Amino acid sequence: MTPRTTRLALVLAFLVGLLVFQLWLLGGALELALGGTPGALVPIVVVSGLCFVCAWGLLRTIRGRAA
Repeated sequence: MTPRTTRLALVLAFLVGLLVFQLWLLGGALELALGGTPGALVPIVVVSGLCFVCAWGLLRTIRGRAA
């Protein structure tokens, strides 16, 4: 593997991990919302937003290196 493909594989692995973590957060948020404790949803939304920003940044690094 070349260093470029190694970096790409590493970034994609982090992206997959972030997406799995966001799905886990979604399940927790649904459980809290249906359980009647909507006040605990704010931290979950904040963490999910941070995951989105991280994933967006990782995708921008991939796009920047491909050009």
